[in-house]
Amino acid sequence: MINLIRNELYKIFHKKGIYISLLVVTAFVFLTNFIYNLNLLNDDNTDKFISYVDTAYLTELEEEGNIKSDEYISTKTDSLISEYFNSFEKGSWQRYALSPYNNSNYYNELYNIYYRIVSYEVKYSKDEEEYEKAKKEKESFEEKLKKMSWQDYVKEEKEELEESLKNNQDTAYLTSQIEGIDLRLKYNVDFSNNNRNQYINTYVANRSYILGQEGNDKLDDDAKEELERAEAENKEIIYRFENNIKDYSSNSNNGIIENFYNEYFLMILIIIIIVSGSIVSEEFSKGTIKLLLVKPYSRTKILLSKYITSLLMIVFAIVFILIAQLIIGGIFFGYDTLTIPKIVYNFSTKMVMEMNIFKYFLYTTIAVLPQFILLTTLAFSLSTIFVSTSLANTLTIIGSLAGDVINALAVSYEINILKLFVTLNWDFTPYLFGGKSPYLGITLSHSIIVCIVYWLIMIVTTFIVFKRRNIKNV
Repeated sequence: MINLIRNELYKIFHKKGIYISLLVVTAFVFLTNFIYNLNLLNDDNTDKFISYVDTAYLTELEEEGNIKSDEYISTKTDSLISEYFNSFEKGSWQRYALSPYNNSNYYNELYNIYYRIVSYEVKYSKDEEEYEKAKKEKESFEEKLKKMSWQDYVKEEKEELEESLKNNQDTAYLTSQIEGIDLRLKYNVDFSNNNRNQYINTYVANRSYILGQEGNDKLDDDAKEELERAEAENKEIIYRFENNIKDYSSNSNNGIIENFYNEYFLMILIIIIIVSGSIVSEEFSKGTIKLLLVKPYSRTKILLSKYITSLLMIVFAIVFILIAQLIIGGIFFGYDTLTIPKIVYNFSTKMVMEMNIFKYFLYTTIAVLPQFILLTTLAFSLSTIFVSTSLANTLTIIGSLAGDVINALAVSYEINILKLFVTLNWDFTPYLFGGKSPYLGITLSHSIIVCIVYWLIMIVTTFIVFKRRNIKNV
């Protein structure tokens, strides 16, 4: 058996096709890292004012003499605020406060001041007293922003929120905002670190949902699971802050490895399909199957050796792409982030865990292996039964894509029969660390049984067909 497997591996790695595929995969890994590196340069979403100010349109209005229109005054006001916004250092609290995206009163206050000034200067308004008042407010406002620290800013925000809370306005939202500010002050989270700011925003959003559900005794299962996930995510965030865990962006070597199978699933699938979809059918198309069967091995052993070789190619594809990612990712991002632990919440023990990124990668690999094994088996079975490489490869890819459609239907509609579809059961990732399947109340044991049944149907049928196939006319 070992000799047969060794012979199969020898034949695979003496084909030009496999090396062309590996070259394409390597290029894809390079492109993925290149794109993430570009995104990293523009990753600070909290530091943006607006996507653009249409200066060309502003000029057009000026040339047309429409400077007294409300449209011109609004656009001009935004342009002035944008200039003032950009006068502050990137990551400063002032930029955060002046961004229209962050629901801060500071933007509205400055907009009101600038609008009144522009209105007078374009002679839309003739109230000189109001104009002088607006200029003084502008000086006072700008002086305030220079002197205040980010701690002063959030404390002021907290006071305003507490005042609103006294009037019983949107209790869940206001309380969560106040808790977010307390968290920011306690762990000294300023506005310069986008990741830690995102943790604060996520914590606040989760707390708002959790507080909004308090006292609700009629939650359905989906709502209960969402509530549990929100609480788990917040515990992870608190753990990060308490233990001063360093952050890493999704646009990093560590971040890509964490989401390895989201990024490279298709590339892995291509490699394994190229092998498993042709490993038998190619023997028939070339006529070498006769030479193989005259050897002193049973048909079962011959076919089993080919199947085991196909499974080994799953491991090869994963390891090859992982090594490519480590090398290319290291070139783009360095290797510093690889020492940062992955933080996960264990729903079984109700505790937060930290682990090495490679240990986490191993867990996710084990969780996605059933999907790769079943797709490999499908390609292998189709290749053997229909003796057609193109048919085997095409149908396997279609089957994989159709799985996404079926899974989407399962999320949208509670169709009970879908529980028996393998595509809803072959990804074990949701079960990691005590998690649950998002589909129709499917359990881990149910998924295991469904996957085994589908695997047995394919593999038994394949061996029966191969043992009975007449090769005299091949």
